[in-house]
Amino acid sequence: MKTDKLKKIVISRHPNEYFCHVYFVYKIARKLQKIYGGNPQVIIAAALLHDIGRDVGDKPHELVGGQIAKKELTRRGYKPEIIEKVVSCISSHNSKTENPKTIEQKIVASADGASRVIYAHIFSLLSKEGPKDKPAWILKHIERGYSRICLPDYKEKIKPDYLKIKKIYQEII
Repeated sequence: MKTDKLKKIVISRHPNEYFCHVYFVYKIARKLQKIYGGNPQVIIAAALLHDIGRDVGDKPHELVGGQIAKKELTRRGYKPEIIEKVVSCISSHNSKTENPKTIEQKIVASADGASRVIYAHIFSLLSKEGPKDKPAWILKHIERGYSRICLPDYKEKIKPDYLKIKKIYQEII
């Protein structure tokens, strides 16, 4: 199955702690795809490979990741039109280089952002920040994640959880 091969690519390039984030994005993206539609092959591949360019070179990870994904997907026999859409999802998921426009792009970007909110407690455990700085780091992490959710009704759905988690970390700081 192609999904398993993509998971192995991610695991081979990044430590298991990092794979937790990718897995959460993948899990959320699959749920969102069932609600909003879009091409599941594109969404699954993009969710699994969205951060594959992290810690590689000095260019933005979403641009490097798109290049790596294109190479890996081509090697595995994906159709050029699927690869192009996956690369566009990866390059737009971080909202620094381009904003998500297609439903696939919005799902991947929203899943990435939502993972920071829904799984904030796990990110706090995996964070390399020291105990003193960790609450401020997590607060920034969840605020940035929530701001990246670009599906308005989904953003509204997780807003109560976001506000609860945000309040907890604000009280700690």
